[in-house]
Amino acid sequence: MQSTKAAIFKWSKQIARVPAMMLLITLFAAAMCMPQSFPPDLIWYQPVLDARSVAYTRDASGEELIAVPSRYGTVSLYRRGDGVRVKVIAAHSDRVNTVAFSADGSLLATGSDDTTVKIWRVQDRGLSVTPVHTLQGHSSWVNAVAFSQNGQYLASASRDGTVRVWNVASGETVRSIADGNPVTSVAFSPDGQLLATGSEGTTLVKIWRLNDGSLVRTLSGHTLAVQSVAFSPDGQYLASGSADRTVRVWQVDSGDSLHTLSGHTLAVQSVAFSPDGQYVASGSADNTVHVWRVNDGSLVRTLSGHTLAVQSVAFSPDGQYLASASADQSVRVWNASSGALAQRFSMDEVLSVATSPDGALVASGGKDGVVHFWEQPSGAETPSSLSATDWMLSIAISPDGQRIAAGSKDRSVYLWQKSGTLWSGRVIGAHALQVNSVALSSDNRLLASGSEDGQIIKLLAP
Repeated sequence: MQSTKAAIFKWSKQIARVPAMMLLITLFAAAMCMPQSFPPDLIWYQPVLDARSVAYTRDASGEELIAVPSRYGTVSLYRRGDGVRVKVIAAHSDRVNTVAFSADGSLLATGSDDTTVKIWRVQDRGLSVTPVHTLQGHSSWVNAVAFSQNGQYLASASRDGTVRVWNVASGETVRSIADGNPVTSVAFSPDGQLLATGSEGTTLVKIWRLNDGSLVRTLSGHTLAVQSVAFSPDGQYLASGSADRTVRVWQVDSGDSLHTLSGHTLAVQSVAFSPDGQYVASGSADNTVHVWRVNDGSLVRTLSGHTLAVQSVAFSPDGQYLASASADQSVRVWNASSGALAQRFSMDEVLSVATSPDGALVASGGKDGVVHFWEQPSGAETPSSLSATDWMLSIAISPDGQRIAAGSKDRSVYLWQKSGTLWSGRVIGAHALQVNSVALSSDNRLLASGSEDGQIIKLLAP
């Protein structure tokens, strides 16, 4: 026993000096409703953590869901109707850059800085999310993912300079296309025969043939890198957004430029067609969203409210709403036609999260000082019987899923024990300074806590 304690003490002395953020499995945000005043064209608002992408779907039940990734490897699913977060997915080991739903809303794809692409099955109105495939093959960050309209294929674009096309059913690589530059965006034509890409290091939009990976044509006109591409629903047009601050609309068959849409003052980072093909939305580093009329290239409206770059835009399946994700840590959903405020949801930032080995439990702790217990796959939250007086900085779950330890900025170490369906908690020790990390031994006998005071070990009670 002494040797075990000595070993853990030595190890814990090391983790005590490591910032808590380095030891987290993943982080996400917990929502709390808070009424606010808003611009008249904003109908829904949700703070998130540096959202680089947003995906919108309506599932078989008619539920509208919005997927939002975070820099901490998680993806959150929200109901559009009331803004409630129904699910948090511990998806990747690094930042999630991109999310996309299949056309029927039954599958969700995610791409990450960890170089992997994952496919998830979404059921029960977003309450049940289960892994289908982990797709490996890229050697660098995955910047974009897109499903084909028929759901048979998934394309992923990577900083490694390639686009990979995967068979959704088998998870096997169907095609690997070498672009030669870090690929930032990818889109399928509606018939699934073509792929469009935009890349860093080139001003060209490229269109590829899926069946043999050949380059069909290049579209020249932008003066800086192309950051986003999207096909119109009928496949006749292609929109591209560029760092040159413009949106271009191209005729796919001829490659001719139909419109050059100018109005943004900084780089255009995302483009999306409305489901009826009549409008193109663009999100820009100038913090705004523009909506353009396709037939004449006129600016219909400008949506203002974000305080940092708009990184992704997506229409709802019926075209009534437009979602925008921003570096200001928010997703906003706008009325695409008239605009009306519905509600605002604010959240306390979560600083740590842990998942039990069997995946049945997720525990999170954050700036609200509360440890939240989330049962999987239902996503139901079990109320906590104990809260800290300051931020919860670290969470750990025992191998059997029956104990949860937490360390707080209030200098305390907390331990919860499960009894039936309830969790009872108590303070089991205190440090002189904030507790940055906690860990439970595999035999459940020891709890190590790392603090800025350099003091470490805590023994679990029998």
